[in-house]
Amino acid sequence: MANVSTVPVERGGWDAFKAFVSDAIRNQWPLLYRGHADSTWKLTSSWHRLQQETPLSTYWDLLHELEDQVGTWTGRRWDLTKDTETAAFVAYLQHHGFPTPLLDWTLSPYIAAYFAFAAMDDFAPTSDDVSVFVFAHSVYQAEWEQRYDFSTDVEHVSVLRSASLGNQRQLLHQGSYTYSTVLDQGDFLVRRGVEYTEKHSEVRSYVMKYDIPAAEKPRAMRDLRLMGISAMSLFPGAEGVCRYLKDSYLASQKIGMTPTEKRNALTALLRDHAARSSVQPNLGLGSTPPPREDTDYLPVTEPYPDAATSRPSLWDYPRD
Repeated sequence: MANVSTVPVERGGWDAFKAFVSDAIRNQWPLLYRGHADSTWKLTSSWHRLQQETPLSTYWDLLHELEDQVGTWTGRRWDLTKDTETAAFVAYLQHHGFPTPLLDWTLSPYIAAYFAFAAMDDFAPTSDDVSVFVFAHSVYQAEWEQRYDFSTDVEHVSVLRSASLGNQRQLLHQGSYTYSTVLDQGDFLVRRGVEYTEKHSEVRSYVMKYDIPAAEKPRAMRDLRLMGISAMSLFPGAEGVCRYLKDSYLASQKIGMTPTEKRNALTALLRDHAARSSVQPNLGLGSTPPPREDTDYLPVTEPYPDAATSRPSLWDYPRD
């Protein structure tokens, strides 16, 4: 799956992102947010990442078996003949690790930023930036039909707010969802915006994303803790407390090289290596003899007098 998205992008540092959020709050824009640890990731549900070639209608058949087994452990039953109960059950599965056609969103831009930064690899970031997607869900809902039939394969993205009974995390995360039959929800929402613009001659954009440099993580996470947003507040219990203490006392204060930084370092290393290798060294034996004409001959450029101490090695380059 190509990592090319049509979703509009704005990029800025942590302070610029906070200014962006302040504008949204001041203007009372009704928005949903979603954080990604890698800016190349698309808006693709866990079900679609695993079952790209499987019709979503098969998920409906699976739900009944899941409800019986999950209900055995929770002591709770969900009536799957009712859309609201079905939505609540799928949301419960989403928050407990089972693949679903839902995407988690939050009303809080800072909770979204927390999930983006918390999930990235401090020592080897997989992209230069983390991303916070921004979705104008209220406008989208008012202008496009919303579907909640889990047995259909008709292409759609629908906003879903399920009952939170038995799903404490949904409340703590200020959670909402999009339910969809499409692989890339971001691309679908962009196309919907184009369709609306062409039909009504009124520009419409439903989704964008804000990219923040991965190197901003230490400062961002410190700010978020001061706001009361942490693993302890989002995941109450011993596990959340331990994650909070790890983030507080053991978090790295320096983020590893991003992919672009690695490429730049390798380019500089190869350029330096090539520059050094292009000069035939004088080993104190008089003038350097001209190279032989036969094709098997490769000019010897070693040893350098200071090779062990001054010339970088390709093996010195940090590898993933």
